[in-house]
Amino acid sequence: LANVPHGPATVIAGPAPGTGSCWTEIDLDQDAGPLPFQLPPAETFESSNGGYAGDPLWERGAPGPSPGAHSGQRVWATRLQGAYPDGVRAALTSAPIPTAGARSVRLSFSHWYRIESAWDGGRVEVWNGAAWQVVHPLAGYPMSGLAGLDWGPGFSGSSDGWEGALFDISAFAGPDLRIRFVFGSDSAVTDLGWYLDARRRYAFKQAH
Repeated sequence: LANVPHGPATVIAGPAPGTGSCWTEIDLDQDAGPLPFQLPPAETFESSNGGYAGDPLWERGAPGPSPGAHSGQRVWATRLQGAYPDGVRAALTSAPIPTAGARSVRLSFSHWYRIESAWDGGRVEVWNGAAWQVVHPLAGYPMSGLAGLDWGPGFSGSSDGWEGALFDISAFAGPDLRIRFVFGSDSAVTDLGWYLDARRRYAFKQAH
């Protein structure tokens, strides 16, 4: 027999090619029928870098046949061809995103990763006005302590193909919101790395 969950739950949908992810809150004891999802359109990296600047490890362009791109042909990746190196720490950082007065700010993106499991990894950080702060996806990071990230949490191991990640970063809304993707590796064993595509930099509703 299967254990059926009860009560409040967060349900995440997406992404499909060309869209970001979204979520809705439901009560498993009361809600039934179709869920009220509307996937937001996403911005790809086809015509520009999307307002991001990367340390030398990060490259924008057409990746190799594995994994390819999720939408179009171009992605940001920790090297478009071949494995990432040992002993690196590199960030892909956004320009300021003005969100002053917003009451809901969300970040979603599609990503594919194959990273030395339990040792190397990538994570998302947000500028809080004084320092960079680690933020967690709604579904949580798959691993909690990675050597390449100073034993902090992150994405590591292998994704199940291209998958979506969704973050609620409403607490950081303001005139100088910035986001960065941080990747770190330890001193031995590498793999293909972390690939990012079809991101939704922000989606928010203005406060009344």
